[in-house]
Amino acid sequence: MDLRSIPRLFISSTTPAWPTPASARCASPDSWNDPTDWAWRVTQAKNAGLKPIINLIYTLSPRHTDEYFAAKIRQAFTLDVYRVILKDPGGILTPERTKTLVPTVLNAAGAKTVELHTHCTTGLGTLCCLEAIKAGMTHINTAIPPLADGSSNPSLFNVAMNARSLGFKIMINEKPLRAVADHFTACAKRDNLPIGKPPEYDYAQYVHQIPGGMISNLRHQLRLVGMENKLDQTLEEAAQVRAEFGYPIMVTPLSQFVGSQAAINVIIGERYKQVTDQTIEYAMGIWGKEGAEFMDRNVKEKILNRPRAKEIAARPHPTDSL
Repeated sequence: MDLRSIPRLFISSTTPAWPTPASARCASPDSWNDPTDWAWRVTQAKNAGLKPIINLIYTLSPRHTDEYFAAKIRQAFTLDVYRVILKDPGGILTPERTKTLVPTVLNAAGAKTVELHTHCTTGLGTLCCLEAIKAGMTHINTAIPPLADGSSNPSLFNVAMNARSLGFKIMINEKPLRAVADHFTACAKRDNLPIGKPPEYDYAQYVHQIPGGMISNLRHQLRLVGMENKLDQTLEEAAQVRAEFGYPIMVTPLSQFVGSQAAINVIIGERYKQVTDQTIEYAMGIWGKEGAEFMDRNVKEKILNRPRAKEIAARPHPTDSL
């Protein structure tokens, strides 16, 4: 077969196998996918001599349709960015959704490059990568074992092997990367560190959408008050809090706001009897106008109708430090 007729696939890795170019690249996320915030970050990156890449954060809710992401892609590329990464930090993308989302996003991008970044939290990361490849995506983010799989990115070697079976040409030299994998696997075994492996499917992740690392923190917080057995209840509460908060994207800092408030509701035994200052600021729109706009009205009123909310409203809003 003429190799020129074979689709080419560029698989990137979290462990670089080449020097960083002089014109470095900067990936800019925003927890609300807010074009206004993107514009500010892109300007700062360009002023620093960087090639900005926008992270379009994927999430699952009634508001976040395929067309929502297509519109955001179009807005992102009006900022003259190097690339856009469709980023799924929670690993909640499914192969079925990938089949509809990726073609829609690529069509919106035109000739511009969109990468896929997903995680293996639900056990479906590699399958999503392969569906994205079949749908026409040519740049896939992966990780090198033993730091792949688990709640990390899919394994570079596994994605590459399967992509080749689908008839794609892999544009990366795997040989030096296997030496890297061997080295860090030896380090992990020597220091008794966990080695990433494909996880079992976990549907609950799609319900609460709490990132894996934060689940560990919630378990620790509950253990401190003798309620570690209420972790499942806290995760269920987090799903309800997120809906009442207007379906924020579950990335830092918004995921922490949702998870912490859910834990407080469970520990106290009464919903929103006590709230964090961040929950109050969220309801005020300080952490993004979209949050206050889509928040459940009754919950918002309950949060803001307390003395502490009036104290926070009377003080200057926080601004970014240097």
